[in-house]
Amino acid sequence: MHINALKLYNVFVLYLLKKTYIWLESIKGKNLLYLVIGTFIVFLLMGILLGYITNFVLKINERQDSSNTENQVDNVAQEVSYEGKIKYVDPRLYPEDNISFVLVDNSGKEIILLKSEDQKLTVAENQYVTVYGILEKTADNKDVLFVDRIGIKNAAD
Repeated sequence: MHINALKLYNVFVLYLLKKTYIWLESIKGKNLLYLVIGTFIVFLLMGILLGYITNFVLKINERQDSSNTENQVDNVAQEVSYEGKIKYVDPRLYPEDNISFVLVDNSGKEIILLKSEDQKLTVAENQYVTVYGILEKTADNKDVLFVDRIGIKNAAD
């Protein structure tokens, strides 16, 4: 019974599509122009309405989020910066944290461990840089800088 109803439904839908196609093919001249302009206006109004509703909902969500974050100002991590030279370290030294780079000063002394989601540390390896990011802790409670951006210094700096 269910399969027969499904076949009947498919035949009916195909019949409607065929009938609509034949009707659209028969439209010519001014009627075609009116149809195109009407369709354009309908979809334009739907887009404006959808944009208005989306904007309204996002503003409500933004107000709720901002009221939640105002209470948590103390928990927000501040961006810090360090200057030095980026050096590669063996990732097996910090296997749980996936750390492959360290920032060192001119004498080669380690300043801070560096971590990044992309390849910016690889690109700036062995360069004197200023790194900007947020401080985090490793599994063994060492400071690590999650690098957001890098400023490469030149010889004149």
